[in-house]
Amino acid sequence: MNEIIENTLQVFPALSSHNGIAFLAEHLQLANVLTPTPKNTRKIKDKEFISNESFWDDVLNEKTRALNWIVLNNFQIVDWYPRSPGVYHTDEARSLRSDAEKYYREENGIYFYEPHGKRLMINGGVGSVRFKSLKIDNEDCWLGTATSDGYCHSGVPLVIPNRIVEVFGFDTTIKFNLYGQIRFLPDFFEKTFSHLSDVPQVYVFIEKLEKVSSAKNPVFITPTVFFTSKLREHYHNEGLVTYVRCQSSSRSAINQAIHWLEDYTTKYDGDIITNFDQQRSAFRNAPFSLQNLMEGNIHEDSLQNLRGYHDKDLLEAIKKAREINFSIYISEANMGDINISGGDFRGSILNINSTLTHVKQSINSADLESRTKEALLELIDKLNKELQKAPKGIEEDADYVAESAKSFVETATKESPNPKMIEIKGEGLKKAAENIAQILPNVLNIALQILAFFKP
Repeated sequence: MNEIIENTLQVFPALSSHNGIAFLAEHLQLANVLTPTPKNTRKIKDKEFISNESFWDDVLNEKTRALNWIVLNNFQIVDWYPRSPGVYHTDEARSLRSDAEKYYREENGIYFYEPHGKRLMINGGVGSVRFKSLKIDNEDCWLGTATSDGYCHSGVPLVIPNRIVEVFGFDTTIKFNLYGQIRFLPDFFEKTFSHLSDVPQVYVFIEKLEKVSSAKNPVFITPTVFFTSKLREHYHNEGLVTYVRCQSSSRSAINQAIHWLEDYTTKYDGDIITNFDQQRSAFRNAPFSLQNLMEGNIHEDSLQNLRGYHDKDLLEAIKKAREINFSIYISEANMGDINISGGDFRGSILNINSTLTHVKQSINSADLESRTKEALLELIDKLNKELQKAPKGIEEDADYVAESAKSFVETATKESPNPKMIEIKGEGLKKAAENIAQILPNVLNIALQILAFFKP
């Protein structure tokens, strides 16, 4: 908690119109991960890297090119993604972070950046986001990061096929060797959007993971949101950015981070217009949420209340982000899941599937007998199928059952689980299932079977 408090105090940089446009453009740029890229079937290893810095030095200096096959040695992996991949390692970003130290202050024993310093840190490459699974080259994949220093924002962006994730999960307590191919994304943003636009948009498509050793230190993420304030006399209606650092593997820390972001934006009478996590419902109604962005549901009228943001290049970025989504999703001919007029997916159903996939990852990585794992995995699949049947009006209740199952299984499969917490989480899952039992009775039956595996 102290870690969150200390870092959340470093939160309120006022952004000029130019900086606001840059922030939104970088956020919209995340839609590029949907764009297919060519494959290179040659799998001869070209280079090995042992640190974030060595990888980005090669990429930024064009020593390593797209379609090269590489190995990342002794990296941790996390299911979060750098908001601005590679930016942290540029000379300009280093200079910005150095300048930020001039605005580092101490009050009542707490250290924090003043607003201008915080803006410099964000422009210096800080920030993390998280996505649901998505299709890349017609394969279900997850976006993640490999890091050698314990921070997501400075790491190497990854695309990991679901077939690999189901085996290894995203376990930050393990160091891996990662084998994969560097791929470059098309850059459709004009240089006028941001001084960061010259950084190549790359990721590593992972073909193989190999466990190496245990990792002693956690991986830290920096969830970031952009918001506007109605306190014009103080902030002149310019944009504000707030972020907080917390451990990626701690659900309670992320929940606390969400509360801090809410508290600060409320304090400044703010309206959040972006969020940082497509897997969770926090701030999903923000006009530029990852849910809207990745579903192609971005509209020009979202800018109508933002003074100074009616920028023609930003409007073009919105158009391009929508085009990418429509071209990808429509080409898959999955018309039952798409509203062509708005590009709106059945968000709750997709969220349930994503949540329960994480439950299966927890089971796979748990120290359980193989028969127990198989039985639990089968029950989770059954639960997923039942929850998909949720009729209109109880989607959120069904989503809550999935979240409750995830929380219970994560607690029950820890290395040294707390019996009291298992009881509390189990009761939460039971009540969530009972809440929809009249409509989906099988959900309660399945939930009770899951709970039975972890009775003391």
